[in-house]
Amino acid sequence: MARPKGSKDKRPRKPRLDSIKNAVKDRGKTLHEGKPNPEAPYGYSVNGEPLATPPKPPRSEAGRIRLQKSLEAKGLVKKRPGASPGRPESPVDPEQVKAMAAIGCTNEEMASVLKCSVDTLSRKFANLIAEHRDKGRMSLRRLQLRIAQGHTAEYQTDPETKIPVLVRPAMPPNAQMAIHLGKHWLGQKDAPAQNNILVANGAKAQGIPSEMSPETEARLAALFLEICPEAAEGAVSLDKSMEVMVA
Repeated sequence: MARPKGSKDKRPRKPRLDSIKNAVKDRGKTLHEGKPNPEAPYGYSVNGEPLATPPKPPRSEAGRIRLQKSLEAKGLVKKRPGASPGRPESPVDPEQVKAMAAIGCTNEEMASVLKCSVDTLSRKFANLIAEHRDKGRMSLRRLQLRIAQGHTAEYQTDPETKIPVLVRPAMPPNAQMAIHLGKHWLGQKDAPAQNNILVANGAKAQGIPSEMSPETEARLAALFLEICPEAAEGAVSLDKSMEVMVA
Protein backbone atom coordinates (compact mmCIF):
# COMPACT_ATOMS: atom_id res chain seq x y z
CA MET A 1 0.00 0.00 0.00
CA ALA A 2 1.31 3.39 -0.97
CA ARG A 3 2.23 6.06 1.51
CA PRO A 4 0.81 9.60 1.31
CA LYS A 5 2.67 11.87 -1.07
CA GLY A 6 5.66 13.49 0.61
CA SER A 7 5.90 10.90 3.38
CA LYS A 8 9.47 10.12 4.47
CA ASP A 9 8.51 6.80 6.02
CA LYS A 10 9.68 4.10 3.57
CA ARG A 11 8.59 1.13 5.67
CA PRO A 12 5.84 -1.06 4.17
CA ARG A 13 2.45 -0.28 5.56
CA LYS A 14 0.37 -2.89 7.33
CA PRO A 15 -2.61 -4.15 5.32
CA ARG A 16 -5.90 -2.67 6.34
CA LEU A 17 -8.67 -4.82 7.69
CA ASP A 18 -10.81 -4.15 4.60
CA SER A 19 -8.14 -5.54 2.28
CA ILE A 20 -7.86 -8.68 4.43
CA LYS A 21 -11.63 -9.17 4.36
CA ASN A 22 -11.72 -8.72 0.59
CA ALA A 23 -8.89 -11.19 0.10
CA VAL A 24 -10.69 -13.78 2.20
CA LYS A 25 -13.96 -13.04 0.43
CA ASP A 26 -12.55 -13.74 -3.04
CA ARG A 27 -10.79 -16.86 -1.63
CA GLY A 28 -7.46 -15.88 -3.17
CA LYS A 29 -8.63 -16.04 -6.79
CA THR A 30 -7.26 -12.53 -7.31
CA LEU A 31 -3.56 -11.94 -6.76
CA HIS A 32 -1.88 -8.66 -5.95
CA GLU A 33 -2.51 -5.69 -8.29
CA GLY A 34 -5.83 -7.22 -9.41
CA LYS A 35 -4.36 -10.05 -11.50
CA PRO A 36 -6.25 -13.38 -11.57
CA ASN A 37 -4.74 -16.40 -9.88
CA PRO A 38 -3.94 -19.01 -12.56
CA GLU A 39 -3.55 -21.76 -9.97
CA ALA A 40 -7.07 -21.33 -8.62
CA PRO A 41 -9.33 -19.22 -10.87
CA TYR A 42 -12.24 -19.78 -8.48
CA GLY A 43 -10.18 -19.51 -5.31
CA TYR A 44 -9.57 -22.04 -2.57
CA SER A 45 -11.73 -24.12 -0.29
CA VAL A 46 -11.60 -23.88 3.51
CA ASN A 47 -9.16 -26.81 3.41
CA GLY A 48 -6.80 -24.96 1.03
CA GLU A 49 -7.72 -26.92 -2.14
CA PRO A 50 -8.28 -25.13 -5.50
CA LEU A 51 -11.93 -24.85 -6.49
CA ALA A 52 -13.16 -26.02 -9.92
CA THR A 53 -16.54 -24.29 -9.61
CA PRO A 54 -17.61 -20.87 -8.32
CA PRO A 55 -17.31 -20.82 -4.51
CA LYS A 56 -19.94 -20.27 -1.86
CA PRO A 57 -19.26 -18.15 1.18
CA PRO A 58 -18.31 -19.98 4.38
CA ARG A 59 -21.37 -20.90 6.38
CA SER A 60 -19.80 -20.34 9.79
CA GLU A 61 -17.22 -18.20 11.50
CA ALA A 62 -15.06 -21.28 12.03
CA GLY A 63 -15.05 -21.91 8.29
CA ARG A 64 -14.05 -18.30 7.58
CA ILE A 65 -11.17 -18.58 10.04
CA ARG A 66 -10.00 -21.86 8.44
CA LEU A 67 -10.11 -20.24 5.00
CA GLN A 68 -8.13 -17.25 6.25
CA LYS A 69 -5.47 -19.52 7.77
CA SER A 70 -5.13 -21.51 4.54
CA LEU A 71 -4.71 -18.32 2.53
CA GLU A 72 -2.17 -17.02 5.03
CA ALA A 73 -0.19 -20.25 4.65
CA LYS A 74 -0.09 -19.73 0.85
CA GLY A 75 0.99 -16.11 1.26
CA LEU A 76 -2.14 -14.72 -0.39
CA VAL A 77 -3.37 -12.95 2.75
CA LYS A 78 -1.24 -11.18 5.29
CA LYS A 79 -1.90 -11.87 8.92
CA ARG A 80 -4.36 -9.54 10.47
CA PRO A 81 -2.59 -6.88 12.51
CA GLY A 82 -3.89 -7.34 16.03
CA ALA A 83 -4.34 -4.70 18.64
CA SER A 84 -1.25 -3.28 20.25
CA PRO A 85 -0.30 -5.66 23.06
CA GLY A 86 1.19 -2.85 25.11
CA ARG A 87 4.17 -3.29 27.37
CA PRO A 88 4.95 -6.98 27.89
CA GLU A 89 4.75 -8.21 31.45
CA SER A 90 8.09 -8.70 33.15
CA PRO A 91 8.75 -12.29 34.19
CA VAL A 92 8.25 -12.76 37.91
CA ASP A 93 10.41 -15.29 39.76
CA PRO A 94 8.18 -17.44 42.04
CA GLU A 95 11.11 -18.20 44.34
CA GLN A 96 11.63 -14.49 44.97
CA VAL A 97 7.92 -14.12 45.68
CA LYS A 98 8.17 -16.95 48.25
CA ALA A 99 11.19 -15.41 49.97
CA MET A 100 9.62 -11.94 50.21
CA ALA A 101 6.29 -13.28 51.44
CA ALA A 102 8.05 -15.33 54.14
CA ILE A 103 9.58 -12.18 55.67
CA GLY A 104 6.22 -10.38 55.70
CA CYS A 105 6.55 -8.01 52.73
CA THR A 106 3.33 -6.39 51.56
CA ASN A 107 2.02 -6.79 48.01
CA GLU A 108 2.99 -3.20 47.24
CA GLU A 109 6.57 -3.76 48.40
CA MET A 110 6.88 -6.97 46.38
CA ALA A 111 5.44 -5.31 43.27
CA SER A 112 7.93 -2.44 43.59
CA VAL A 113 10.91 -4.80 43.82
CA LEU A 114 9.70 -7.27 41.17
CA LYS A 115 8.78 -4.48 38.70
CA CYS A 116 5.20 -5.67 38.22
CA SER A 117 1.73 -4.57 39.24
CA VAL A 118 -0.08 -5.50 42.43
CA ASP A 119 -2.88 -6.98 40.31
CA THR A 120 -0.41 -9.34 38.64
CA LEU A 121 0.78 -10.62 42.02
CA SER A 122 -2.78 -11.03 43.30
CA ARG A 123 -3.88 -12.82 40.13
CA LYS A 124 -0.93 -15.21 39.70
CA PHE A 125 0.56 -15.72 43.17
CA ALA A 126 -2.27 -15.18 45.69
CA ASN A 127 -2.13 -18.72 47.11
CA LEU A 128 1.68 -18.80 47.08
CA ILE A 129 1.91 -15.50 48.97
CA ALA A 130 -0.66 -16.54 51.59
CA GLU A 131 1.08 -19.90 52.18
CA HIS A 132 4.57 -18.47 52.70
CA ARG A 133 3.33 -15.58 54.83
CA ASP A 134 1.85 -18.16 57.19
CA LYS A 135 5.15 -20.05 57.15
CA GLY A 136 6.99 -16.82 58.03
CA ARG A 137 4.68 -16.22 61.00
CA MET A 138 5.25 -19.78 62.19
CA SER A 139 9.03 -19.33 62.00
CA LEU A 140 8.80 -16.12 64.03
CA ARG A 141 6.65 -17.79 66.68
CA ARG A 142 9.09 -20.69 66.88
CA LEU A 143 12.00 -18.27 67.35
CA GLN A 144 10.15 -16.30 70.05
CA LEU A 145 9.35 -19.49 71.95
CA ARG A 146 12.97 -20.65 71.70
CA ILE A 147 14.17 -17.29 73.10
CA ALA A 148 11.64 -17.44 75.96
CA GLN A 149 12.63 -21.00 76.90
CA GLY A 150 16.38 -20.69 76.30
CA HIS A 151 18.65 -23.67 75.68
CA THR A 152 21.76 -25.32 77.00
CA ALA A 153 25.17 -25.23 75.35
CA GLU A 154 25.84 -27.74 72.60
CA TYR A 155 29.21 -29.40 72.06
CA GLN A 156 30.59 -31.55 69.27
CA THR A 157 33.61 -33.79 69.70
CA ASP A 158 36.51 -33.19 67.33
CA PRO A 159 37.26 -36.53 65.60
CA GLU A 160 41.02 -35.86 65.59
CA THR A 161 41.71 -34.37 69.01
CA LYS A 162 38.67 -35.92 70.79
CA ILE A 163 38.13 -32.55 72.48
CA PRO A 164 34.60 -31.19 72.79
CA VAL A 165 34.12 -28.07 70.69
CA LEU A 166 31.44 -25.52 71.51
CA VAL A 167 28.93 -25.45 68.66
CA ARG A 168 26.19 -23.29 70.17
CA PRO A 169 26.58 -21.30 73.39
CA ALA A 170 23.99 -21.54 76.11
CA MET A 171 21.17 -19.01 76.18
CA PRO A 172 19.28 -18.43 79.44
CA PRO A 173 15.50 -18.09 79.36
CA ASN A 174 14.35 -14.58 78.51
CA ALA A 175 11.79 -13.32 81.05
CA GLN A 176 10.68 -10.36 78.90
CA MET A 177 9.89 -12.61 75.94
CA ALA A 178 8.03 -15.01 78.24
CA ILE A 179 5.94 -12.09 79.57
CA HIS A 180 5.29 -10.88 76.02
CA LEU A 181 4.11 -14.31 74.87
CA GLY A 182 2.00 -14.72 78.00
CA LYS A 183 0.18 -11.47 77.32
CA HIS A 184 -0.42 -12.10 73.60
CA TRP A 185 -0.89 -15.87 73.52
CA LEU A 186 -2.48 -16.53 76.92
CA GLY A 187 -4.25 -13.20 77.47
CA GLN A 188 -2.42 -12.51 80.73
CA LYS A 189 -2.48 -8.99 82.18
CA ASP A 190 -0.56 -7.04 84.78
CA ALA A 191 -2.69 -6.77 87.95
CA PRO A 192 -2.56 -3.33 89.61
CA ALA A 193 -1.24 -3.08 93.17
CA GLN A 194 -4.06 -3.43 95.70
CA ASN A 195 -2.27 -3.31 99.06
CA ASN A 196 -2.47 0.43 99.72
CA ILE A 197 -3.74 1.37 103.20
CA LEU A 198 -5.89 4.46 103.55
CA VAL A 199 -5.90 6.11 107.00
CA ALA A 200 -8.52 8.82 107.67
CA ASN A 201 -9.36 10.63 110.93
CA GLY A 202 -7.00 8.50 112.96
CA ALA A 203 -8.32 5.11 111.80
CA LYS A 204 -7.99 2.78 108.81
CA ALA A 205 -10.78 3.30 106.29
CA GLN A 206 -13.03 0.34 105.48
CA GLY A 207 -13.54 -1.24 102.07
CA ILE A 208 -10.02 -0.73 100.77
CA PRO A 209 -8.73 -3.88 99.00
CA SER A 210 -5.50 -5.24 100.39
CA GLU A 211 -3.37 -8.38 100.14
CA MET A 212 -2.24 -8.07 103.79
CA SER A 213 -3.78 -9.85 106.69
CA PRO A 214 -6.09 -7.77 108.95
CA GLU A 215 -3.56 -7.98 111.84
CA THR A 216 -0.73 -6.65 109.67
CA GLU A 217 -2.93 -3.84 108.38
CA ALA A 218 -3.93 -2.81 111.92
CA ARG A 219 -0.32 -2.76 113.15
CA LEU A 220 0.85 -0.85 110.09
CA ALA A 221 -1.97 1.67 110.47
CA ALA A 222 -1.13 2.26 114.16
CA LEU A 223 2.58 2.64 113.37
CA PHE A 224 1.73 5.02 110.54
CA LEU A 225 -0.32 7.22 112.89
CA GLU A 226 2.62 7.47 115.28
CA ILE A 227 5.00 8.46 112.50
CA CYS A 228 2.55 10.71 110.63
CA PRO A 229 0.19 12.52 113.06
CA GLU A 230 -1.24 14.49 110.13
CA ALA A 231 -3.24 11.37 109.20
CA ALA A 232 -5.62 12.06 112.10
CA GLU A 233 -6.51 15.45 110.60
CA GLY A 234 -7.13 14.35 106.99
CA ALA A 235 -6.70 11.35 104.79
CA VAL A 236 -3.36 10.07 103.57
CA SER A 237 -2.39 6.73 102.06
CA LEU A 238 0.53 4.43 102.65
CA ASP A 239 1.45 2.18 99.74
CA LYS A 240 3.60 -0.95 99.76
CA SER A 241 6.72 1.08 99.01
CA MET A 242 6.16 2.94 102.35
CA GLU A 243 5.75 6.31 100.61
CA VAL A 244 3.23 8.76 102.06
CA MET A 245 0.81 10.23 99.52
CA VAL A 246 -2.08 12.58 100.05
CA ALA A 247 -5.34 10.78 99.26
